[in-house]
Amino acid sequence: MRRPVSRALWLLLLAACEVVRPMPPDVGPDVPLPDAPLLTDGGACRAFAGVYVGTTSCPGIAIGAFAACVGQDGCDGALHLAEAGGVARFQLVGDRGTFRDGALPAEVACSRIEHDGETLRLECVDRSAIGCSVTLVRRAFEAEGICCLDDGACAAGAACTLVPIGGGLPETTACLPRREMPRAVGASCTRTEPGQDDCAAGAFCTPLGGAGGALRCRALCRDGAGCGPAEVCASAGTAPRMGTCVAACDPFDPSACGAGLGCAPVSSLDAPSPRAVCLDAGTGALGEPCEASGCLPGLLCARDELLVLRCAPPCDPDHPCLTGICAPLGDGAGLGACR
Repeated sequence: MRRPVSRALWLLLLAACEVVRPMPPDVGPDVPLPDAPLLTDGGACRAFAGVYVGTTSCPGIAIGAFAACVGQDGCDGALHLAEAGGVARFQLVGDRGTFRDGALPAEVACSRIEHDGETLRLECVDRSAIGCSVTLVRRAFEAEGICCLDDGACAAGAACTLVPIGGGLPETTACLPRREMPRAVGASCTRTEPGQDDCAAGAFCTPLGGAGGALRCRALCRDGAGCGPAEVCASAGTAPRMGTCVAACDPFDPSACGAGLGCAPVSSLDAPSPRAVCLDAGTGALGEPCEASGCLPGLLCARDELLVLRCAPPCDPDHPCLTGICAPLGDGAGLGACR
């Protein structure tokens, strides 16, 4: 006959089991256990508003640094990217989020964004279906009205104009005092320090559109409505978007701009495709790389099928290529380059 187990013996057996049972690791309150869901506080986004400098691994975006401005309202953000055609809006949960609407660079499609300290990282896919990323690093930039859109953000005696970040490219916008006896649009001008010139409010001292790097006051613009009928609002590669008005030209006429100048495409703020304007002439011949030198009059600096910048003949629906195909330079069937 089986004898019942005493209560004391049961307690002894239970104590032994507690001794051999594995104990959970010592985990702090902010570290989730393995396989536990990672919870984020939707109202605890880090401060990410400000001006950023961007670099990218996406071959479809121009090599080099570019500017970005980020506005912030809680966990909602608005991203002004210099390489973009507009403003992209995103929403974060904690420090990770997705894009909701708006334009990003035409060459890439970006879907997710993550904020980590002073850095924003964008997950993108290049036009050639290559996974890539855009990294934006925040810069401590002391200026009044940083990332201004117009003079309305500026105090009396100051104007919203282009300013370099850290003394060079890339550029953004800020409010700077205007000097006495300002120079009018079209006049020669001087630059005495980064972002400071002697042009009137609404103008900027730039070599764009002048031969041999000559500086002249050009009207600032945000779209074609701010320029004359024979001008193009040429992007300055800034965030927020701002440009200068430059004389338009016929890219199929090598002598359209006169001595020392060539007719070349620039990113335009008044059209989805690049527009041709008069620029300082380059030295690149047909088929030669042109990122650093530009091209001789009558040729355009455009990316080939391998995304390398080379000098090529211009083309459009009315000017077909003698050989190869006409590859549009932007969105649509406007100006293109022969490949």
